[in-house]
Amino acid sequence: ALDAGESVVIMGPSGVGKSSMLRAIAGLWQSGSGCIYRPPISEILFLPQRPYMILGTLRTQLLYPGGDRHTSDDELLHALVQVNLEHLPDRVGGFDVELAWNDVLSLGEQQRLAIARLLLNQRPYAILDEATSSVDTHTELLIQKAMDTLMQGRTSFIIAHRLSTIRNADLILVMRDGNIVEQGTHEELMTKGGFYAELYNSQFEPLEAEAALVS
Repeated sequence: ALDAGESVVIMGPSGVGKSSMLRAIAGLWQSGSGCIYRPPISEILFLPQRPYMILGTLRTQLLYPGGDRHTSDDELLHALVQVNLEHLPDRVGGFDVELAWNDVLSLGEQQRLAIARLLLNQRPYAILDEATSSVDTHTELLIQKAMDTLMQGRTSFIIAHRLSTIRNADLILVMRDGNIVEQGTHEELMTKGGFYAELYNSQFEPLEAEAALVS
């Protein structure tokens, strides 16, 4: 069981079932065996790697799936500023123009718009499946600042590759061959010296060494 506001990061090599686990938690997959104890689906917002762009206006996109329809333009713009999309309304002709958003926005822009949805939809549980994988590093840092504030008091499940997100997680679940093989905090798992430590050292030690040289 998790306390409100805790963050869970799921780690593991490609193809071990990380996304499948998140989709099951989000209620998107109903097949298979076993039990999942979760809050009502209406309290969960799921952000996949490729966001769902619905038909409609920019306003509709931002408030999907259950945002307050009385949200002001200023509030919508504030959310866009936090994901580095503040110029989007001017670019597309305002909040109430209907466009084919899959064609208008790059994948990175779609992911940023989906993060803005998270800012505008006040749901207590968030599930992020590599939700910023196509976002440039500078923009990801801006988003992370907004997310740090946003996630206070909100429980989150994240597939992430950003070092600080992994280190700061309240719980890390390590997957291998479709199973959870380790769990704990970053410090606990590094001390254990198991599969997580092996993954972490292979992926992040070179980055840490490079950062030390730059600094």
